[in-house]
Amino acid sequence: MKKLLAIVIVFLLLCGCVQNAATTPVLNNISFIAEISYGESEYSADVSIRDDVLNLVVTAPKEIDGLSFELDKNGIKANFKGIPFDLDTVPLPKGAVYQVLICVLDDAKQKTAISSDDNCKITGDADGNKYTLLLSPSGLPIELEIKELDFQMKFTNVTVE
Repeated sequence: MKKLLAIVIVFLLLCGCVQNAATTPVLNNISFIAEISYGESEYSADVSIRDDVLNLVVTAPKEIDGLSFELDKNGIKANFKGIPFDLDTVPLPKGAVYQVLICVLDDAKQKTAISSDDNCKITGDADGNKYTLLLSPSGLPIELEIKELDFQMKFTNVTVE
């Protein structure tokens, strides 16, 4: 009976976020598929984050399939089917999604996720916008929501590189 109790306790300790447990977010050197909802628009993209540089290649809708972006603290570069676009990021308004996304990633990396039901969550403020980042018990991203921007990103097929 004692062995069974010990096994159950060990199993419970090894499974997921325990109430009030802390998890470190894994937000660098990963790749994933992003399902993005922004206002009334829906997008899908293949995304990788390496060395704090986010590379995003749109896969849907088909009209912009292949549009790619490279985002970092220094700005954004765009490319569509091999044609590069120079984007002047200076006149973009405060709250531009790319800038908020970079700020969220920077802010969330400095925090520890707290358990929330079966997963873990980080809340914060990035570039003046409140966000909620839901993480798996191992720290991999599941969903990002920025209500002020009507922005939601679901992370699927997350792989650590």
